[in-house]
Amino acid sequence: MNTKSTSGHFPTNNPRTVKHVSIFTLVCLLMVASSSVSGRTAIGELYGELRSFLKKPIEVEYSAIIDFEVTDSELLDYVSAARFSDDSEKVDEILVELFDYALLVNVHRWLNTQPPPIRNFSSEPGLRDFLIQLWFFQQEKLESELKSYEEVRFPWTRIPKILVVLFPRDREVHDFVWSIHNPAEPTEPAATLLLLDSEEFQTTKANNLRIATLLSDGPEIFRLIAARSLGRFQSLEGFETLLVTLRDSDNRSLASVIIEAIILYGYSALPHALEIHEVAERFGVAEGTELAVLTDHVVFPTPYDLTFFGEDASTNRFVSALRDLERMTVNQSKLQTRAEEPQP
Repeated sequence: MNTKSTSGHFPTNNPRTVKHVSIFTLVCLLMVASSSVSGRTAIGELYGELRSFLKKPIEVEYSAIIDFEVTDSELLDYVSAARFSDDSEKVDEILVELFDYALLVNVHRWLNTQPPPIRNFSSEPGLRDFLIQLWFFQQEKLESELKSYEEVRFPWTRIPKILVVLFPRDREVHDFVWSIHNPAEPTEPAATLLLLDSEEFQTTKANNLRIATLLSDGPEIFRLIAARSLGRFQSLEGFETLLVTLRDSDNRSLASVIIEAIILYGYSALPHALEIHEVAERFGVAEGTELAVLTDHVVFPTPYDLTFFGEDASTNRFVSALRDLERMTVNQSKLQTRAEEPQP
């Protein structure tokens, strides 16, 4: 193990720069200052907060978390040193590192990319509890000072995403996600759905939210996330909901994502093969249709959860589903033939 540098990081020959502050963030801060704070004292406190924020580290040149040469025990010591340091800058810096690591893990899970070092953070429940307490402390402080502050992305606001990735299927984290779920917010239920997906939790409560969202008349993006989630986190109720929604959908993108989710249920999709073919044909896709080159797609606007929209992307979903159905049909036929052959 190399010794730490004077900056408090493990040295490296390949520093990795992580951008943390954007002009948009600063604009939001100034908008809040002009519209959400009354009184000279409150405005002064806000600008003090802004000045303090600007002094905090906005770049992490190197992250020990993604260094394969750093062992888990060394890394946990490194993280613990930051959280017990009583230094807000070090805490912010470690939150940035943890968040970027969480993004890498999530991309690997969804897209099967090269994984970063798989860290055993779940062995440190003290870190989980620290992050939960820090989030609630900062949230309470925020609400007492500013009422419309959600667009501002301080490092601590990333804690929910850090928790669900670092502590998957953890009951305390699951309860935390639901404690911050607020259906009244315009970004709900998408934010909660994405957290539940990253958390890899398949509970009745989580599936009920996915089902209710898909059956709702909410924004298309919410329903797309819910449909894909019901394919990944499978249940009988989820499967039936996908089928019902498919029959009623006249939305090409949604229908293609629903069919993609249904196919994930494997051979359970075969009894519905004719219906899937009919839906695909209704949107202009047949068995002979070739995969399209994506030229008109739009990327789902988060770096960790990629979904493609556009007619070409929908076409490819339909084509892939029809090919998967054909493969399953052939395989099932072979299995039936073998089963019917006389045994020696």
